[in-house]
Amino acid sequence: KEYAGSSGIRIITNRVIYSLLEDFQKWIDSQKNLEQQKGLDGLILPAKLEFLRNHTFRQSNPAIIGVDLIAGTLKSGVPLMKNTPGEIGYVKSIKIEQENVSSISSPKQFPISIDGPTVGRQIQEGDIFYTAIPEEDFKKLKELKHLLKKRDIDVMKEIAEIMRKDNPVWGI
Repeated sequence: KEYAGSSGIRIITNRVIYSLLEDFQKWIDSQKNLEQQKGLDGLILPAKLEFLRNHTFRQSNPAIIGVDLIAGTLKSGVPLMKNTPGEIGYVKSIKIEQENVSSISSPKQFPISIDGPTVGRQIQEGDIFYTAIPEEDFKKLKELKHLLKKRDIDVMKEIAEIMRKDNPVWGI
């Protein structure tokens, strides 16, 4: 018994058989939830950001701008788009209080660097950006939407509307 517990094997004990079955079912459910959360890790998640006015720190190579995360989860390395299909660039880095972070999910204002666009040409202060979710990731997110917040699902709907301007059956 000690050997099993020390090697990472979960031991469920209870004197009442019904409680034992309930505990086992709770454990099964928690394991399924963990697996689904791991499935979310590799996907591009929905995010909506606003390019803050008077927060252009560098115009290009990469553009460094201040943004307000309205909803969703932003990760470094993800492609961004405006309210039309097509990528404008990639999030190169995200800074929170002078520290680089790989992702952020709570609404907050912070600087990001974007590879690709030039401020004043492809992007303007006041623009709204969305993560450019690939169609395959979008379909997987639809299956796992019970793990997402309502605001994230609303952003997914906005992204789907944008992408369906070019392809009416995108993500279906």
